[in-house]
Amino acid sequence: MPTAYVRRVHLKASFSDKGGNLIVSKSKRLIPGILLTLVIAGLPAAVLGDGGDPSLIHACVNPAGSVRIIGAAESCRRSESPVHWPAGGTAGQVCPSGQFVTGFDSAGQLICASPCPSELAQATLTFEEEGIDLETGAIISDFFFFPVEVDFHFAFNGDRPNPIVLFQDNGAEIAFFDGTPFDIVDCSVIGSLTFTGDLIDVPFDFDDTVVIKTADGNVFKVGKPVENGDNSVTFSYARLQ
Repeated sequence: MPTAYVRRVHLKASFSDKGGNLIVSKSKRLIPGILLTLVIAGLPAAVLGDGGDPSLIHACVNPAGSVRIIGAAESCRRSESPVHWPAGGTAGQVCPSGQFVTGFDSAGQLICASPCPSELAQATLTFEEEGIDLETGAIISDFFFFPVEVDFHFAFNGDRPNPIVLFQDNGAEIAFFDGTPFDIVDCSVIGSLTFTGDLIDVPFDFDDTVVIKTADGNVFKVGKPVENGDNSVTFSYARLQ
């Protein structure tokens, strides 16, 4: 059977994946693979074996552009490229007490932020029929089209061992952390992300994390998705900014 994301109303365009399977999207174009890229402004290019410097944040980027945060003493896989950036201020630059660096501006100055909001929540969505407003936690049913409050819903791909796919809605943008657990993603990564408004057709596994910037400009992380066997997915989410 060809792959099909079945939405009763929103079927507008179809594409084929690398295996020739038909993928049907409700609206925007579907791009196979992961579009997340890591942008590090004003920093030197990463090199292998930086001595495991614990003052740096370390990550690995695979050829598809997905990012995996690792520990200071860990190594990237053979197919990945290492990158790293300061976890705190560079020489002569420090963030105010209680804040941390999230990136660098075009002049090489630190961009600082307060600690992440601590609210952690869990929700359950029915495949294709329910979406969530992350700002309020409201679960909203699909009456022909998801209303503007909905930030994302789950699509179902029955041709994969893990059928869960996250599709953003109504102007929300996402960055996909492939193989990066929910619990280790915090607001310190926000300044390093490039978000996309395109739909990303990849399985959303339990050890993946999706960072979502809503149309209201707030940033959330979503992860730990579990298919319940009753046409629904339970997941965790938390506000980062």
